[in-house]
Amino acid sequence: MSFSNVDFSPVSHLKRAVFREPDKVNLVFPGGQLTAEESLEVVSRLANFLDGEGVHAGDVVSLVCANHPLHLLTYAACAWLGAIVNPINVRLSGAEVTDLLRRARPKLVFTDRADCDSWEAKVVPIRQDWLHWLGGFSPITAQPVECTEDTPAAIIFTSGTTGEPKGPVLTHANLWWGWRNLREGFGYDRRDTLAVAVPLSHIGGFNGLSTDLFCSGGTVVIVPAFRPAELVQTLKKWHVNTMFAVPTMFKALCSQPDFTAKDLPDFRIPLVGGSPLDRDLALQMISVGLTPIHVWGMTEAAATCTCLPQRLLADHPIAAGRAFPYTRVEVCDDSGEPVTEPGVDGELTISGPNVVSRWLRQGQIVLEEAPLATGDVGHWDEEGLLTIVGRSKEIVISGGENIHPAEVDRALAGIAGLKDWCTVGAADPKWGETIAVVAVPGQNPPSLEQVRNWAEKYIARFKLPRKLVLVDQIPLGPTGKHDRRAAAKLV
Repeated sequence: MSFSNVDFSPVSHLKRAVFREPDKVNLVFPGGQLTAEESLEVVSRLANFLDGEGVHAGDVVSLVCANHPLHLLTYAACAWLGAIVNPINVRLSGAEVTDLLRRARPKLVFTDRADCDSWEAKVVPIRQDWLHWLGGFSPITAQPVECTEDTPAAIIFTSGTTGEPKGPVLTHANLWWGWRNLREGFGYDRRDTLAVAVPLSHIGGFNGLSTDLFCSGGTVVIVPAFRPAELVQTLKKWHVNTMFAVPTMFKALCSQPDFTAKDLPDFRIPLVGGSPLDRDLALQMISVGLTPIHVWGMTEAAATCTCLPQRLLADHPIAAGRAFPYTRVEVCDDSGEPVTEPGVDGELTISGPNVVSRWLRQGQIVLEEAPLATGDVGHWDEEGLLTIVGRSKEIVISGGENIHPAEVDRALAGIAGLKDWCTVGAADPKWGETIAVVAVPGQNPPSLEQVRNWAEKYIARFKLPRKLVLVDQIPLGPTGKHDRRAAAKLV
């Protein structure tokens, strides 16, 4: 598939945004804001700084910091030079960051951390007066490098909870087609305002509308840390139209005292993803006046696999929906053949111009073109909607039966006396493995028998938990999702 006449350059898009509305607010962040024209000027100065540091086409620039304007500005500045941006989760341990930097081999690293002595790259501390500091550099005189469909744009390491971290290399074309998917799926444009409170080091923050609205002249409000009460005020102040967040974040928002969407009349596109949207949260959001759009995406697909339109939510509250316009999603059996029968589980594969075909391995970018096996398991329903039931690598095999922990999680939705829970596999001398539930108790927590009685209304008996472990807090991974591996160690 060739699109040689398409301009994939984020710099070109930003220049067109400046031509249209130079004075429109483009970036909002603690302590300041930039218009589209100012953003372009800062990008140019930053590109000049990077060029002076020896960053050229194909080189990597990493960021290890909380959500910051530099995430988006560096993305565009790297594109100007043909370099590759590599945002890394600031919540990772020092050893984990060091490992990822060894894999990425960046020319330099922007960071707000102090534990960077072991990093094998030039470290540029992010100053409080970073904007003033960049003002000391002249705008770059060189013209932006052409961004073709094969030009690498970003390396965003996946969380690696199933093993070694993976390094998918997103091209500018992958991101651009992701933008197309998102625009056609959600109906937003450059007139909209986005709040980004999920990490910009993850695809849901980076390409979950952020890069598109930044480059096209929309408004991006950068939220450094998720604090529900403060975020509600931010949504009000900036008349935010859309935001992507994981279910736990929307639960926290909807649980704020007297929270109602009437206070947020502009907030029309609440996007929920990162983990399955359960029925209770969907109904809770609807009860406060928010109609969520359930999104299934992944780094390797520029965040865009499927979405469930708002009009279908009431009848299909846990469905992942249909494929985005430029993504192909298939349910495949063990031999890799597509399965079309409703209700038959299989591994999900994805393909399309938004799906990566390049990977970082041992410091080199290698090409692998094929439908991508996601590791997710799901099935179609009678109406052609996709439901994701779990991860193939999370399957618990009990007495020869495969059980998806996420299916048990959903069966417990609405149970009284538990604030949060995570289903895991536990060793069992009779069955090989059995189901255990690690849970945070509320008032009057249920017994194991009561948990089983509740879940039996929704799932088969062989899937019912045989152990219940009450804890103060369920371990979370870097993206805020439940860390099933860590939770299993508590059983």
